[in-house]
Amino acid sequence: MVHRVARTRSNRHKAKAPPRVPVAAPERPGLRRTRSLVALGVGSVALLAYVLTADRDIFPGDPPEFIAVSLTGGVAHPPGYPLFSMLGALFGQLPLGPLPFRVNLIAALAHAATLGVVFLTAERLTRDLVAAAAAALILAFGALFWTWSLVAEVFPLNDLLAALVLYFLVVWHARPSGRAPLLAAAAAFGLRLAHLWQAVGLGAALAILPYAYIPIASGRHELLNWGSVQTVGDLARQLLRLDYGTGQLIPVQAYQGGTAFDRLGDFAKNVNPLLALLVVFGAVQAYRRVRWYFWTAALAFIFSGLLFVAYANANVAVATARFVLVRFYLLPQVAVAPVAAFGVVYLVELARRRSVIPRRWLRTAVAGAVCVLAASEIVLTFQAVDLADDHVAHDFAIDLLATTPPNVVLLTGGDHVALPLAYVQSVEQAGPDVTLVFIPVLSQDWYQRELKLRHPEINVPLARYDQPDGLRIFMQANLGRTFYLTGEQADQTFGGFYGIYGRGLLLPVIGPDAQIDVKDVVNENERLLASYHIPSLATIKQESMERFILDWYALVPFRLGLQFENSKLYADARSWYQRALAIDPELFEALAGMRRVQGR
Repeated sequence: MVHRVARTRSNRHKAKAPPRVPVAAPERPGLRRTRSLVALGVGSVALLAYVLTADRDIFPGDPPEFIAVSLTGGVAHPPGYPLFSMLGALFGQLPLGPLPFRVNLIAALAHAATLGVVFLTAERLTRDLVAAAAAALILAFGALFWTWSLVAEVFPLNDLLAALVLYFLVVWHARPSGRAPLLAAAAAFGLRLAHLWQAVGLGAALAILPYAYIPIASGRHELLNWGSVQTVGDLARQLLRLDYGTGQLIPVQAYQGGTAFDRLGDFAKNVNPLLALLVVFGAVQAYRRVRWYFWTAALAFIFSGLLFVAYANANVAVATARFVLVRFYLLPQVAVAPVAAFGVVYLVELARRRSVIPRRWLRTAVAGAVCVLAASEIVLTFQAVDLADDHVAHDFAIDLLATTPPNVVLLTGGDHVALPLAYVQSVEQAGPDVTLVFIPVLSQDWYQRELKLRHPEINVPLARYDQPDGLRIFMQANLGRTFYLTGEQADQTFGGFYGIYGRGLLLPVIGPDAQIDVKDVVNENERLLASYHIPSLATIKQESMERFILDWYALVPFRLGLQFENSKLYADARSWYQRALAIDPELFEALAGMRRVQGR
């Protein structure tokens, strides 16, 4: 009896003993070389596709800003993105095609490298080269991932840094006695903070260091110089995104709202379906075999995906808000992509239980089938994402400036309008005699300082420019200058002091006593329409801000139709509404106008 008790105590003592430190199994000779070659191959295949389809020009949204900032040494919108700006300046020196294409290559290379890191992470976790390659290629050619590999955006670089953090953690977990992988993970994490947000140790230093670039760049006072950073307080404001609201993704109230369920539904629509299916299969395998990584990937997906999307103050029913939010759907998919390799392994094991075919052949067959599906993604997605011959935003900016007479103050707003204009003027020196004034930031003290510095002839009185009559005060302080608007300013009444009329893509501002000859206006708009580079509905990227640019062109004939309708010339009104609908068959204003004048 005593002997049994002693043995039981001994067993209990063994059960409570601390676990042994895991030691990685020795690698087969040549595996490291093979792994590196396959990673290089996966990244190269994706890079080739990305380069062939990358935009050679600017794409509406943030890309014109990032390209212009990179090429001129300016400062981008908060938090400033200094790491991207410095890389963009380097890439701008490459003798490879047009200037925008050079900066767009950052996205292509960053996402191609991300795929190589995803493969390396998946292979270390599954010890299956083919399954890891299949998972990476499935991620590569999903529509969302491919789309944002083609234009100058900060998200692909963020994806790469996040993937590196996960990879170095996997390497460190296999050999926890080594510090190098952990330090590498901290370095990648620090750079990621510097890239997208604000920032102990090496990571904090790398997070803060790139921001020293912003005051240097701000001292150049380029056209795009967000924040006009001159003091530590200015830098803190930029870093903390105080102009936007630190806790807000979108500062414009019109784009806020909606429910968390709406945003999560939109997130689900943009998930790569094949990748999601493999992740579902692989989650069980990952939980059984590498539980710590299962929880790491799950938490990364939850925090960067589900919780972020639920919290974001973006109303996905509004196209602009949806365009802003959709780029944040990339990181959650990158975080769980290695789990998809477990899905391939699971399918192999499932097939092996029901087949007499050798396991080695089954693995190759199943992974090969997944690669075939990845190839089918290329076929199905290529035309939808291809931007190699896309010049919509650039042509639009040139048309806007061609409509603007010399020495005009052009009041502009909207990213799809203001940023292409800023690019062509600051980089290509187009319309140098046009004074661009950005309405959304006109009420900011830092922008007023910049405007006075760049254009001392402009008077900028104290006013609330985001309030009705704000622009009237600005115009009255600059009597004798000619003002044009780039679009309807619904919140500006001008106090009856000014009026506007349609001159092509722009709206000249006129006094209340100005006389306008309708025939001259029609002839001038006919001439301008004939000179414009109007894209077709079939050629634009529907899920992008190119949709707004098409609307802008269609509004030219719509305004004339409305003018004729107000004059009770219904036949002429119908004709111009039809011309508007020929440009954009879905233009709401023209459809409503046609209903009003139908049969009159």
